Amino acid sequence: MIRIAVAFSGEEGRQILCRMLETRGFSVRFRCRTGAEAIRAVKTMGGGTVVCAARLSDMSAGEIAEALGSGASVIAVGRPAQLEACGSAPFALLPVPLGAEKSTAPPAYSITDACSRTQENGSRSCGSACVPYFVQLF
Repeated sequence: MIRIAVAFSGEEGRQILCRMLETRGFSVRFRCRTGAEAIRAVKTMGGGTVVCAARLSDMSAGEIAEALGSGASVIAVGRPAQLEACGSAPFALLPVPLGAEKSTAPPAYSITDACSRTQENGSRSCGSACVPYFVQLF
């Protein structure tokens, strides 16, 4: 079973992402607003995957990845410019499109695929497919 913590500062972003993951069969164990909450959640779970915004109120996705080290996988979701500012820690980047019409990926396909691959295979890279529903959140 994949242990997932979702971290977005905004309530709407957390709800949408959790709903997308859960409709695809992934159980979200923790819903966090800050990076510190996400780090505590992963430590409580004994490892797992953090799916988070590129930047939270207290730290970036890169800082979360550095704090967790090899104990977790981090998938940062954001626009390309936001993702570039995350830092150089080893974590997966999942860019959102500039417009939903530019994406041909089915909703949540790439995020669930990234969660599966990062947790099951130990990989920290994901494809560059887009999640169209995140456009309005960033």
